[in-house]
Amino acid sequence: LDRERAHADVASKCEQIWNTLPLMGESVYLKRKKVAAFGVKYHNDYLVIPLCDVSGKLWSLQYIHDSGFKRFMTGGKKRGCFHIIGKINNIVIVGEGYATLASIHMATNVPVIIAFDAGNLTPVIEALTCKYPDITIIIAADDDRWKPEIGNTGRIKASEAAKRYGCTVMLP
Repeated sequence: LDRERAHADVASKCEQIWNTLPLMGESVYLKRKKVAAFGVKYHNDYLVIPLCDVSGKLWSLQYIHDSGFKRFMTGGKKRGCFHIIGKINNIVIVGEGYATLASIHMATNVPVIIAFDAGNLTPVIEALTCKYPDITIIIAADDDRWKPEIGNTGRIKASEAAKRYGCTVMLP
């Protein structure tokens, strides 16, 4: 109950912040990644991405610095929250990071869901399948094989979620 109250307090702060941020801005990060801005805002040298639940309620914000450094609002709810690019229809692609999913959306025009990290794939897919039981979900898995120190978490978590919810996995 205390955690829920804390999440609600942070959500309220996030909404206040979000409402003051400009829709137009510059992002070195977006330029470097060669992706467009979809539903994001700007604050100084940061790209700001909202994290919403399946009903559209804003719960937290992700800040991505021009350098690529990422951080979330302290105490914000992330589990089961996501950022969507496009409009949900009969098929969506779910994955971890903004740049990867924005690239996929730009190439395919398919709606994409950013889960922000591998550990949030299953909670996001669970929320989506509860609200949209007939939806087809493709998981765009991060392939972390070049980072032996962390294991291939992206691929492992994507495979687990795919098995649990009957999704297809692709490795973009």
